[in-house]
Amino acid sequence: MSTAFKEHEDLIDFLIHKGNGNDPKVAAEICKAAAEWGFFQIINHRIPLEVLESVKEAGHEFFALPVDERKKYVKGNSPTSTVELKTSFSPLAEKVLEWKDYLFHVYVDDEEETKHWPSVSRDQVLEYMKCVKPVVRKLMDFLLHYPKCPYQDIVIGAGWHSDISAITVLLQDDVLLHVPPTKGALVINIGDVLQIIMLEDGETPIYKSVAFSHYYNLQISL
Repeated sequence: MSTAFKEHEDLIDFLIHKGNGNDPKVAAEICKAAAEWGFFQIINHRIPLEVLESVKEAGHEFFALPVDERKKYVKGNSPTSTVELKTSFSPLAEKVLEWKDYLFHVYVDDEEETKHWPSVSRDQVLEYMKCVKPVVRKLMDFLLHYPKCPYQDIVIGAGWHSDISAITVLLQDDVLLHVPPTKGALVINIGDVLQIIMLEDGETPIYKSVAFSHYYNLQISL
């Protein structure tokens, strides 16, 4: 599998509300990109740009909170199981820890639960989840915060991995290596579950996150 995209080759005009919402050209492009690359970007997904920018800003604001404030959401401290601050999938079992923090949310339509989410990001995350939900449903019809790192030469943000989900919707804050950034676009990654069904070669796309010494790298995944 190639490691770089040709410019705009992976960019798909989603047109989610055109006609009956099942444009055969869009469906063909999505299936082709998913099978050949495992990654693609979508535009015209009808999620307002202000919603995307707002949730990114909320992410920065949360990770700018004092350490003691953020630690309130570490496992064992968090007031609810629907939000948890993590650094790895299983830090006690892993020999090599990754240089990242992420705030994990479980999507629930329950005010009693979400009222315990961080106030600095609660409304923005809920709005983003609400907006992305129909996009994910449509995609199925057609078919993590990295802090500044002073040790850039010897660590990575997250090692080579595939996603265990069916589909990952990724909102990238700044830079995607080998992928030309498109403002307002969402990156769609085909995960392990869906690749078993549709990818002919049986290989899930793998990728990693790079640690940078000069700025924070924020990613919002669903």
